[in-house]
Amino acid sequence: MLPFLKRHSLLLSTLLLITIFLVSLFLPSAIPALGVICFLFTLTIAIAFIVEKLKSAHLQGDITRESMRRKIARDIFILVITLVLAVLLGGIVSQLAASYAGAYVEVRWRGVGMIVGFVAAILASFAVGFIVRWGVGKLSRE
Repeated sequence: MLPFLKRHSLLLSTLLLITIFLVSLFLPSAIPALGVICFLFTLTIAIAFIVEKLKSAHLQGDITRESMRRKIARDIFILVITLVLAVLLGGIVSQLAASYAGAYVEVRWRGVGMIVGFVAAILASFAVGFIVRWGVGKLSRE
């Protein structure tokens, strides 16, 4: 199963994005369930790749069995913390920062306020995403 996913990951990702787009157009009430399914699918695949990588290192003799178990537990913990931070901070804080920035800029620029507010909201979202990525990068290096 994992070699299939490695070979066709681009195709599967594209199909998943198209599915999400079509569902959002025709059945918006199913988006939360589809989001949870995508999140769990991504988490499952990532955990499977972590376990496969470390088991192959153990079979080659690079690490001991106890070291493999410890690294699997640490990597899965970092993965879960990363995903939780990305979802919570990336979603909630980014949304709040973008809405406040967009509303503030829209009031200040009356004629083209909607366009400038949209750009400000996107920039605020990117700033929060960068901060989350920086924090997660520090966590994974430890």
